Amino acid sequence: MRTDPLRVVPTSARIWLAGLLSLLPLGLSWSIQPGMFLPTPSLPGLCNPDTGFCTPDIPTAGVLTPGSTELVSQSPARVMLVFSAAALFFVATRIRTEHTRIVAQVACLSLGVAAVLAAAHVATTTLLCALTALALVAPPVWRGHQARNGGGLAPTGESA
Repeated sequence: MRTDPLRVVPTSARIWLAGLLSLLPLGLSWSIQPGMFLPTPSLPGLCNPDTGFCTPDIPTAGVLTPGSTELVSQSPARVMLVFSAAALFFVATRIRTEHTRIVAQVACLSLGVAAVLAAAHVATTTLLCALTALALVAPPVWRGHQARNGGGLAPTGESA
């Protein structure tokens, strides 16, 4: 039997913290494209055939193309992160039922998709936040039916 190392933290606190961790990366950078220096050819000097006087070549500075930074709030993962946060906040403010457990499971799947997108874009902070949120909320969400009498997100009302 697997044990949850975070089982001492109340489930509602875990859900709230996971929701906050879902929103935390939205102000962080998603991808950074560095600027690039493009050298330009120097301007050739001119020679006057009558006098034999020549001017030297004139070096040019080149062109610096600016880089770009995309925030997580501009990335495709923002949809998954905001959805999972909204779903987790919804679950945190409701009595635990079978419906809230399903909403929390969908939020976990959304966090998983956000983690995959973050890993694909090497957005390590976003990946860390998504995986930490999953580690907080996934165990009580997915133990479901086995925990009907012992907490978690199993239904506790008459529907249990």
